Amino acid sequence: MQGENDLQIAKTALANGDGGTAFAALNRLLRDQPDHAEGLYLMALCANAAGRGDVAIDCLQKARVAAPDDADIAFSLGSLLAATTPQKALAPFRDAVRLRPDFAPAWTNMGNLLAGMGLLEEAAEAYEQALKADPDLLEVESNLGVIRQSQGRHDDALRHHDHVVRQRPGFGKGQHNRLMSMHYNEGLTSDEIQSAHRAWGQALSTNQADRVAQSAPFAKGAGADRVLRVGYVSPDFRQHPVANFFLPLLEAHDRHHVDVWCYSDAGHPDAMTETLRGRADHWVDTAGWTDDALAERISSDRIDILVDLAGHTSGNRLSVFARRVAPVQMTWLGYPGITGLGEMDYRLTDAVADPPVEADGGEAEQLIRLPSGFLCYRPPVDIPVAKTPLGGRPIVFGSFNNFAKVNGTVLDRWAEILKECPDALLMVKARSLNDPGTRWQCADAFLARGVDPARLRLRGTVPGLAEHFSLYNDIDIALDTFPYNGTTTTFDALWMGTPVIALRGERHAARVGASILTHLGLPELIAEDHPAYISAAVALAGDAARCGDYSARLRDRLRASPLLDAGRFARTIEKTYREKWNVWCHG
Repeated sequence: MQGENDLQIAKTALANGDGGTAFAALNRLLRDQPDHAEGLYLMALCANAAGRGDVAIDCLQKARVAAPDDADIAFSLGSLLAATTPQKALAPFRDAVRLRPDFAPAWTNMGNLLAGMGLLEEAAEAYEQALKADPDLLEVESNLGVIRQSQGRHDDALRHHDHVVRQRPGFGKGQHNRLMSMHYNEGLTSDEIQSAHRAWGQALSTNQADRVAQSAPFAKGAGADRVLRVGYVSPDFRQHPVANFFLPLLEAHDRHHVDVWCYSDAGHPDAMTETLRGRADHWVDTAGWTDDALAERISSDRIDILVDLAGHTSGNRLSVFARRVAPVQMTWLGYPGITGLGEMDYRLTDAVADPPVEADGGEAEQLIRLPSGFLCYRPPVDIPVAKTPLGGRPIVFGSFNNFAKVNGTVLDRWAEILKECPDALLMVKARSLNDPGTRWQCADAFLARGVDPARLRLRGTVPGLAEHFSLYNDIDIALDTFPYNGTTTTFDALWMGTPVIALRGERHAARVGASILTHLGLPELIAEDHPAYISAAVALAGDAARCGDYSARLRDRLRASPLLDAGRFARTIEKTYREKWNVWCHG
């Protein structure tokens, strides 16, 4: 009887937020009944609230032994283990959904766990079960859309994202995921993508109008020629392609002209974070800050030119830019198109990636076309080019691009190339191919196109950058993806003496390969249509001498190009900043 009294005291105390009373009552209960499942469960709640996750896990493991058919206990144990030892969390989650097949939170948490482990197809199946149990879980459906995008299933991805934003237009993450996914979808035109971005931007600007009206006006005229306070905003100041392209500019900036502020939303800082921090004049860690807090800080820092490096990618702060927190606002680098914000004054690009006659109409932000390309590359490692000479071995094509960029038409063209080169092999390397289900889908897609999967070399991630770059020595010709080209992977391939066959498309994401190759002086590697893409790959595969010449000369050619000239790039950027600052001052 006393045990039941203590159990009720504990429940009441927990409901009232009185952990001390609950803990004392549960101690008495468990002293007399150490296998009391509900008592152990409640003690786990107490311990976890007190920051003792280890004790909570121990209590839940004991409770699970005492009550093996309790789905709530299994779910709670899985949720705690997921934060510390993810591999151990799968078993209790699986038990929870076995015991209660419509347990939506358990399916959701299991999906999140599997996605984090790179098991994409299993994660998608878990999300689908969660939605079957509760169709209103829109964040889960948004996550499912991201998974399908990672697998190259773009129509499925966009269908999920469209449904999410129809049901909840104010769901910011869902909106960003939808806009990002549109760039991967080969069935959408450039006009359709831009219209969707502008509609999003107009809605956000309307929502932020009161905050903009309440902000203090910027003072014009004074100090037009002074050192400019330039702020860069990014969630990717860590080991990430954005950071790799940003670092050369950051180091080459002339402090007689710009005072550099970095606002970092990197939630998991690493060695690259510390490198960037050491090069910046001012560094502000903003991870976890509200938009209000960040907007107030940027305003108080009196930033002259604020540069977005994220666009609609994860962790962006476009809602801060919508508040007009700096006199001049630009976007660059991290996103393959316009943001859609009326408050974003400019986007940095070049005339190949965004030709004047094709890209100016209806842009939300004015395009600034940099004369020598909008990218500056620095190879992260110095691995020697050491390809095995052709002759006596099959040619190896390859793509190391994000697998989300590999759509059905790309697979069609690659299959046609392999048919034209019957002895050739194809290496596809991508993080998504860590997942057995995605590897099977890829192999099956080639089989359906008449290509023996034995000719494929499907690779997931490798331990480090040196191993990654060394794999380029195993491929002879890189095949770019479309309509979303590679960027980092194109530079990496060229640095490793690997020519890249690119298809010039109609929008920015589909023209980055052409931009890189044009500024490198290699127009012969740019195809203007699909037949030319196939022909260029097949012709190069049949010319061992030309392949060998590229292998021997590409690195030196890249070194001598403006694409590796950080000083020149920085002067161009700084001149652009000064020009646009003067426009604002005298406007």
